[in-house]
Amino acid sequence: MANNKIAKKQKVRSGQATHQESNIFKVLGLMASRLLGENSYAKSSIYSERLARGAREYLERPLKTSMSLAEFKMNKATQMGYLVAVKDLMDVSFDQFTAMTLWATGQNTAQVINRAAGSDYSTYLDQSTNPQRFTAGYRAAVIQFVRAVAGENGVIGQFNQALKALTFSQQIALTNGLFAHTYDYLGGVNPFQKIKSNASALSSTNEKVVKGILAEANSGFLTGQVVGEHGQSVIGDYAYRGDDFTSQHDLPAMMVQSLNTHSLTDAINKFVNVTLKQLINCLSAIGLAAFVYRSLTPTNRDLIGVPETDDTNQDKIIDATIQHFSTINNKIDFPETITELADKLAILDLSGTGKSRSSSLQNLQQRYSVVLNNENHPVVNDRGELVKVNYGVFELLYETLKQTIGLPLIVSYTVTRNQLLTEIRAGVYLASRRVSEPDLRLEATLTDFVRDVARYQVDQLIGLVIRGQNDRAAKKQAGSLGAFHHLMRVDSDLQSINPQYGALMKDTKKLYYQLYQSSFLTQDAPSHQ
Repeated sequence: MANNKIAKKQKVRSGQATHQESNIFKVLGLMASRLLGENSYAKSSIYSERLARGAREYLERPLKTSMSLAEFKMNKATQMGYLVAVKDLMDVSFDQFTAMTLWATGQNTAQVINRAAGSDYSTYLDQSTNPQRFTAGYRAAVIQFVRAVAGENGVIGQFNQALKALTFSQQIALTNGLFAHTYDYLGGVNPFQKIKSNASALSSTNEKVVKGILAEANSGFLTGQVVGEHGQSVIGDYAYRGDDFTSQHDLPAMMVQSLNTHSLTDAINKFVNVTLKQLINCLSAIGLAAFVYRSLTPTNRDLIGVPETDDTNQDKIIDATIQHFSTINNKIDFPETITELADKLAILDLSGTGKSRSSSLQNLQQRYSVVLNNENHPVVNDRGELVKVNYGVFELLYETLKQTIGLPLIVSYTVTRNQLLTEIRAGVYLASRRVSEPDLRLEATLTDFVRDVARYQVDQLIGLVIRGQNDRAAKKQAGSLGAFHHLMRVDSDLQSINPQYGALMKDTKKLYYQLYQSSFLTQDAPSHQ
């Protein structure tokens, strides 16, 4: 009996102890949970505050923490993973970098990792005795790489800030200089057509174009051009000075003899100064020429309807153009993405122009538009389609480049167009000034050419003003936009002004109608106006 009582007491005490321990663990768990929650909240708040104060990571989510040097040195598998990553990162494609940003911001799916990791990752992972720590080391290098390019104060941010810091006059100088440089070797050759060689050799013109494009890729105008008071390049040489654990490992020399030839710093500098700059140089130079040849031409009848303001003040025109730049971009049908632009610039396919065994590598159009495998062949998806390059964060840089180079041209055209429209409305400009069609070869600068295009195109439409005057005097003017559309289709004199009127965009047609009304619109009642 006594023993049973003792046993019962022990059970009760044991139960109380277990209950007390359970409560303690619950409290500890709640405390830990709260601390972790507060820590996460604090990190999130700090991140948000930094962004609010102007810090900028060009990523949809904040980067995950890489690791400290102390963590790196604690485990040999981690060190091995890091060194293998450095080897893989010496050759990073743009599509791969986009996958790297996903992995570095917390997406750990097998598909993301397979796209983000280089060819040596899986080989060394299979040999590792601690795959988890190996992957942690590899990912740490990837995060440091991504941070250097797209993180706060990274390359994309630096390049964007340098471009956005240019004054309008500096933008004009940069655009004029870039086009003059490109026109010197491109001439009037169509950027949308592939250069073809004869059976024996290239023509002298095409040879000059090929040499110019290859030189552009290797040492382009934009990345070397000095602009501003301080004499600095807009996109100069980059030197990484962030975290790099490559030389901090304590692995045996035998294990790393094939891995320790380069550093993370080497990998980042190569990607920025070679891979990224080649893309920027080629697409800014050839893309600008393509934009000018296709859109800023005297024969582009829709150009006169592109501006988004009728103001004549240059500062207000600049503000309006920046505000509506995406709309303007759509009106002139300029490619929205890097892939679309590269896909259209057939002139970048130089594979048929080289005599070396590696001439296929000179197909810059393919390299910048579709994903290539290790053998430099296009990757095909399960539907038999070529996989397009996903440029991710680099599209932000592309948008800034388009606006930096395009703004002076759109503004120069708009200022001249609006001044002439104001003269027409004031009754000062009511007869043709016999403006001759401008020729790029005879113009001093590209912005001079664009202004002359505006003068020519407005003068070509003076017939609408004269016809409106005559119809008003005869009391038979078109009283609505619909009536004017009909008149433009059936009247032979108006058809001669623009036989392709029906194909014009809506804004251009409205401007035609305004020109037709210009001599009498202000005389009508406000309701009719």
